[in-house]
Amino acid sequence: MSSKSNLIKNLKSLKINEGARYWDALRDLPISQTITSASKEQVMSLAMSYDDVYSVAEHLASKPTNTPRGYSTYYVNNIIHQINSAVMLALPNKGDYLLKNSDNMSLKCYIFDSGLYSSVKMIDYLAENFEGEIQLKAASVCSVSQLRKLNKLKTLDKAVRRIIYDRLGPVECLDQMIDDKYAANRESGYRWAPYGYKKLEEKAMTEIARGPTSILIRKLSVEFMPLMLANRNVLKNKWIAKMIEQRMNSGE
Repeated sequence: MSSKSNLIKNLKSLKINEGARYWDALRDLPISQTITSASKEQVMSLAMSYDDVYSVAEHLASKPTNTPRGYSTYYVNNIIHQINSAVMLALPNKGDYLLKNSDNMSLKCYIFDSGLYSSVKMIDYLAENFEGEIQLKAASVCSVSQLRKLNKLKTLDKAVRRIIYDRLGPVECLDQMIDDKYAANRESGYRWAPYGYKKLEEKAMTEIARGPTSILIRKLSVEFMPLMLANRNVLKNKWIAKMIEQRMNSGE
């Protein structure tokens, strides 16, 4: 049996006090002691794999017979947090390595949130080189120069793109926001655009999402309303069609 398997076996074999309240029983499990007393090699092997960490958490969370309904995910996540905390107690100087190499996103986020890296420059590195939740966290606090580098990428998660727009602001990113392929980002751009903004006129015939369209109706000059009426996708929504009609009848 591998050293990693030994640690996983020891964790899954932890005895739980089924006479205690469910939460207290899980909280009192000696997870930290078991991990910190294992060899560095065992802990590192566990830290590298989310599947291994999850299998331990799921096994432990399912042990009590009085498991509250609807709380299984909450308790699994809590045990994962306990494991991540214990791992970093055992490997306090391995934050950089794990951020770059582990497939355990929950551990990477724990390391990031705890600042267990060797240099603040790691924030820019993660924002540039990774995807998913860790990139989202890094983009929220990375340097402005790194944000501008990210903003040049053609493919980027919509949530990361939204962070870029929010941090750099519409003065720098307005046209990009207006042209964004995601409706929520376009809607934000339409909101920030001034009344009668030239770039908005291009959207009269192409916008199909309800939220952005409702903003567009308020921002375009009334002379562009007929163009919106020619957009068949818009007219499928009676609420939007009524807004256009009201705007045309206003005469302004």
